[in-house]
Amino acid sequence: MAKTYDISKLRKGLTKSISGIGTGFHNPDVWLNTGCYVLNYIISADFNRGVPLDKITMFAGSSGSGKSYITSGNLVKDALSKGVIVCLIDSEDALTEEWMQNLGVDTTNENLFRIQTNSIEKVMQTVTEMTNWYSETFAETPREEQPGMYFVIDSLGALFPEDETKRFDEGELSMTDGMRNAGAKTKLMNHLINKTAGQKMGAVITNHVYASTDMYSPDKIGGGNKAIFLSSIIVQMEKLMLKEDEQGNKTTEILGIRASCNAIKTRWNKPFEKVQVQIPYTTGMNPYSGLFDFFESRKLLERNGNKYMYKSLADGHEMFNEFRKNYTSEMYEEMMKDFTENYNKKALMEAVEESK
Repeated sequence: MAKTYDISKLRKGLTKSISGIGTGFHNPDVWLNTGCYVLNYIISADFNRGVPLDKITMFAGSSGSGKSYITSGNLVKDALSKGVIVCLIDSEDALTEEWMQNLGVDTTNENLFRIQTNSIEKVMQTVTEMTNWYSETFAETPREEQPGMYFVIDSLGALFPEDETKRFDEGELSMTDGMRNAGAKTKLMNHLINKTAGQKMGAVITNHVYASTDMYSPDKIGGGNKAIFLSSIIVQMEKLMLKEDEQGNKTTEILGIRASCNAIKTRWNKPFEKVQVQIPYTTGMNPYSGLFDFFESRKLLERNGNKYMYKSLADGHEMFNEFRKNYTSEMYEEMMKDFTENYNKKALMEAVEESK
């Protein structure tokens, strides 16, 4: 007869004797909204879920492509609304209170910590202090009742090791400084993973890209390969000019930016899906931006004369037949609902029919 044993004692012993480790499997507890339904979808395959709180996410792109708008604006706003403790590390000293308030961020929320530093070592110390406090404070609190903690690093590209800054101050330059910089950022990424993995904690990082010298290669993301390898999600962004008003009429005036977003890495949807999101200077991002092109690219919005028709995926009946500019948020809500409930079922049925 086999000897019986209680494996639960081993599990409890591991977590008690080895601090800072996670056990078991956990689906993301909290999803943070990017502020744009179609951007949410290409990341998570869900219009209402953007990025998971407890993973490392990177938004990389050229200056002015909308990275901070989404990360330091929309994601921070949503995290605070869900009771998450947010540590916003502003390495470029570029985030003003007025700008964040204009995006709807409650800058007086006691859960928001805004820290300005471009020192990699100070960022690592901050992560250590905050995660240690969190682990001690909520050690006996069930995971589902923990508030969560989120680090926003805006941006990785502006961070430097302190010894490099010191050499700059002393007028010294070295050919190996770039290598040391990449090595220090690798240590930072490892530290973030080490302190947050398995916990109800995560981070979002903005990063720069550098133009490729090869016309057939995409722009290169900076910060070293480790930053790319350790990120669960990477959205690469490109800045384009917005020359279209709210009614869809072409203009000669630049009214904002079109952020081209490419989910080059994600564990919740197929990668390399691209969408364009409009961010007008006067009104900011419309959460429904990009949905028309999303549905049209899947042949779910079909041209019918000068209008566009959307038919239900459930039974094929005509739901809408309107000019592009007449599609409203209420219509998009119904289309997203129909798509969510029926698109995968329809694709599966078509695949079965083709296999016969």
